[in-house]
Amino acid sequence: LGGLSVGLPPVFQRGLGVGRSDAWFCANCLMAMVQAVLVCAWALPELLETSPMEHPTAENTPWQQFQVAFQLAFTSIDLLYLLTHWEGGAYWLYLVHHFFVISYEATILAYRRGALNVLLIIFLGEVTSVVQNSWFIGRRLRKQSSAAQRVYEALSLPYTVSYLLVRSIASPVLLSALVWSFWRSPDVPTEIPYAVVALWTMAIAAGIYGSQVWSLKLLSGYRKSKKKSA
Repeated sequence: LGGLSVGLPPVFQRGLGVGRSDAWFCANCLMAMVQAVLVCAWALPELLETSPMEHPTAENTPWQQFQVAFQLAFTSIDLLYLLTHWEGGAYWLYLVHHFFVISYEATILAYRRGALNVLLIIFLGEVTSVVQNSWFIGRRLRKQSSAAQRVYEALSLPYTVSYLLVRSIASPVLLSALVWSFWRSPDVPTEIPYAVVALWTMAIAAGIYGSQVWSLKLLSGYRKSKKKSA
């Protein structure tokens, strides 16, 4: 994935004629799409086989440990991209998000427990990633390319609806139930300290809050675009 992020920018610059910052942005989005497809495909069978609500702090299998480590590596690469291509604005929201994600996943790996609960979070967070990052690329390049403008317009409604359904309806319900389940787990505090569970709780609360902020921005932006085109 890191190779995609580093190797693709020159291809975008020469092939699409975009600037350096736009090329790096598009490469990072493509890396995120590949990562999202992989982690969702890996996590879904695990979640269907064993309920994270019933076993939120179960001991990690080697395969689950790998999945969390893979996601942690991706998040670290993405954080490096944010810091080296800082643009302010929404990047602050992503910075806070990445801090909590890295802390959460690092404790899952360190204690070798709780992978199921973070796989649920990963799945909910990444299931809309392909449409989201395609929309990001379209929005980024829409002033330079009519094709990008068409992609941006075509995906605006599907992205907004899918994001709201997952992040503002399904996720708050499922993740609130998840928090309740790991506070009641018999492995707390014998195997996992209260401080770690408190960190997980704060990370989930911050994620839910950040998602609602982004949902509102999406709705506002979509309404404005419709008024302009009316």
